Amino acid sequence: MNASRFQEPPQEVSVLIVGAGPAGLAAARVLVDVGVSVHMVDDNDQPGGQYYRQLPAAFRVASNARLHRDQSRALDALAVLSHPLVTYWPKTTLWAMPQPREFSYARNGSTGRLHARTMILATGAYDRPAPFPGWTLPGVVSAGGCLNLIKGQGILPGRRVALAGNGPLLLVAAYSLIRAGAKVVAIAEAATTGVMMRQIAGLTSAPALLGLGLKYRARILAAGVPMLSGYAAAGAGGIQRIDKVSLAPVGSDGRLLVAQTRNFDVDALVTGYGLSPSTEFARMIGCAMHFDPLLGGWVPQRSAALETSIQGIFGAGDGCGIGGVEVATAEGRVAARAVADRLGVTHDRQHVTAGRGLDRLNRFRCALSAAYELKAELQLADDETVICRCEDVTRGRVRAAAREFGGDLRRIKSATRVSMGSCQGRNCLSSCASIVAKECAIPLQSLPPQRMRSPARPIPLASFLGETLGPPRAPVASDSMAPHA
Repeated sequence: MNASRFQEPPQEVSVLIVGAGPAGLAAARVLVDVGVSVHMVDDNDQPGGQYYRQLPAAFRVASNARLHRDQSRALDALAVLSHPLVTYWPKTTLWAMPQPREFSYARNGSTGRLHARTMILATGAYDRPAPFPGWTLPGVVSAGGCLNLIKGQGILPGRRVALAGNGPLLLVAAYSLIRAGAKVVAIAEAATTGVMMRQIAGLTSAPALLGLGLKYRARILAAGVPMLSGYAAAGAGGIQRIDKVSLAPVGSDGRLLVAQTRNFDVDALVTGYGLSPSTEFARMIGCAMHFDPLLGGWVPQRSAALETSIQGIFGAGDGCGIGGVEVATAEGRVAARAVADRLGVTHDRQHVTAGRGLDRLNRFRCALSAAYELKAELQLADDETVICRCEDVTRGRVRAAAREFGGDLRRIKSATRVSMGSCQGRNCLSSCASIVAKECAIPLQSLPPQRMRSPARPIPLASFLGETLGPPRAPVASDSMAPHA
């Protein structure tokens, strides 16, 4: 093994964009239009992120395919990748920051380093799980996973499908399933219609998005799908895979009223309880974080120009707060114009107008989050329910550790191994924190985000071979960083 190749000077880039979804693509377009070269990395095989997810290159799709309603918009966004000022690396994972502004990447079985003058984090989001009895059965999939199957593979998770959750993504999944030919037998929404109607003033700040949501709901109702307001998943049953689901009303204390359970025969259950910002890399490099439940929990602190607490590093899109494709696109443009200013590049100054549009979208985002907000936290899991699937840790075990160690998540992690699996807490830590906060009667925001160590994302062990390791150092707690001035 020739280790010297890892000791060569890192490649210099003006702007490094992490993520090739709507925010990253929008940022790249603004920058290349004013003559700034861009280096974009993404850990997916194909660009587009979750929203513009593309079918494999070998697939052929008819131009009038019903499930590709946004394909023309996607192709417009993706066109920037062919611009001569753009260097695009798919299947590339940033995993460490060994020196300020120097970032280690894993690509094609090896590693290298990039030194960036400025960076835009556009890392997106992932499904927030809500464990309940039976949620680990085959055939139970998240709303995002369901949409990825449909968009990215052209297949259905099942033919007879129920949906349960809370948030607009559930309606998108239901709409897509119906258009793809699935039989949707029921939709359980934990929020009630009355709560949503009280937010109508804020929702009208983005009439196009409100109209799209109403279109989804109207199409679902026209298909004769029962929509159960104030219901949630009480349990899933089956031997080899799911074959039935129980849906129950949510009481005022967040507990399910199991005496009023309704049962449905299914071969798939789609669950969607919102999204969590993908903040692993931001936390690892030391961006200051703050807690905002309307944005998805712990998110990077940002200035009005979307700069994080680390000078020259900006954040845009769902990785900095859940807002959807329109917010992500607008934030990508605002961040890109701020980067152009930092580089001293003259541009059209449209960031002022973009900022006003972002203000309207943020009002809609806050109203939508409030519309789906529950008075009490959902209590779906029992003590036998697995919370951490990687390490097979149950709710009862987390509760016992919370009673022993209080709200110290680090000691709970060490005692139970929760969040020590391959997902590094992405699929269990939020659930674990909620259980601990309730068990210890403390505010959720008093539990700081988990410290991140490199690698920020799992990478092949072979990628480390030959990598020059620096001296050991204690990680910086992201919640203790000073905010951006």
